[in-house]
Amino acid sequence: MGFVYVLLNCDSSHQVKIGMTRGAPEKRAKQLRSTGVARPFVVLWAQRAEDPEELERAAHDELAAFRVDPKREFFRITPQHAIETLMRLAADAGIPVMHSATDRDITEELRRQWGQLIDPALVYVHLTHSPSGTVLTERRGVGANQTIIKRDLGIIISDDDTPVFSNALTVDEAVTLFSELGLATLMATTSLIADEVIQVVGAAQTAGADVAEIEQLITGMLASGQELAEMLAAIASAYRQAEEREHRDSLDG
Repeated sequence: MGFVYVLLNCDSSHQVKIGMTRGAPEKRAKQLRSTGVARPFVVLWAQRAEDPEELERAAHDELAAFRVDPKREFFRITPQHAIETLMRLAADAGIPVMHSATDRDITEELRRQWGQLIDPALVYVHLTHSPSGTVLTERRGVGANQTIIKRDLGIIISDDDTPVFSNALTVDEAVTLFSELGLATLMATTSLIADEVIQVVGAAQTAGADVAEIEQLITGMLASGQELAEMLAAIASAYRQAEEREHRDSLDG
């Protein structure tokens, strides 16, 4: 048992290191710091595997065209390219996705929180937090048919115009903050919510329905275990009521 990791050094942000270790990836990153590198390596991704040598070899073979030096494990690719390649190779090999302490699988938490509102095509959702930022990874499908989307959560700004996901957070704090995001924010910054929900809620918002009221309505229905069709009908009703209010207001004016 071991890990295949993706490391990044701020002094060489144009390339990543893809290697393996039988110990903790974070410990390996510290060891590399002691080899004369000016700034520390950051563990961006670490995939646990029964045979890490084989997974590492597969990654090195696929990315051979980007290798800086045949004798070294550095590749001139973006971190996203490296992580997506490692994720796909692991999935193709049937390896359960397990990551380092900077990463959390939040798939089941999202399904418990939002139930049928979540896009049914989602296979898993991961939140990765490191000094370089907070990234949400959405995966749909498997094998050759899979799609992986990564989103920088740094775009989400609080009411005081500061980033919600600051670099000072721990990954657990970032997960907690993500769970506190409202439906409107999730629809605007991710593709986690099912298209049919987005269409109905979007129409209600356009008609002037209060977003907070819609979220409160949905939260109550989720807690009572109502079916998606019932929830969408209730949202559509709120949409019609908003239109009627707007029409009455225009007549009164």
